[in-house]
Amino acid sequence: MLISNLLPFKKLMIGDVWEWSITLSNYPASDNWVLSYILKQAGSDAKTITASVDTDGISHKIKVSDTTSYLPGKYKISICITSSDEERQTLGITDIELLPDMSTVDDPRTYNEKCLDAIEQVLAGTASRDILEYTFKDANYKFRSTTELIRLRNYYEQEVNREKGIKSGRIVYINKRY
Repeated sequence: MLISNLLPFKKLMIGDVWEWSITLSNYPASDNWVLSYILKQAGSDAKTITASVDTDGISHKIKVSDTTSYLPGKYKISICITSSDEERQTLGITDIELLPDMSTVDDPRTYNEKCLDAIEQVLAGTASRDILEYTFKDANYKFRSTTELIRLRNYYEQEVNREKGIKSGRIVYINKRY
């Protein structure tokens, strides 16, 4: 069985209701098979979602109404079926990404987008700056040169474009000269 039949999504939005049904002809819900999804994110406890039985007794219905306790990020998800004798079989393991609830996110930009924006703000405000280092009392302040900032901007532009290409499903060629 294809893993995409067991989990029809690669990404889910936190705050939404997650719901889908699947039919496992070898494991009908009417025979007391229990389908579960175990989500594990690095550094956190595993969370288990257990399916309920559809009215036909064949399909397993997955519905998670309260998804706000999940943290955004990438997870490994293990899809298991357990018999009434507590014998578990793993049907598949795949990756899933839980996206943040946009109504609660302060800044939806990626790390690379934030870096690029910060560098562009510095370049816009320091295009004519001649001083790269100065000392005031006991503190020594150093600034990046315009050349260094442009090199970093080029790097982060490529990283942002790569991220956008990955999100859109395009293959992106990255020119590593920065």
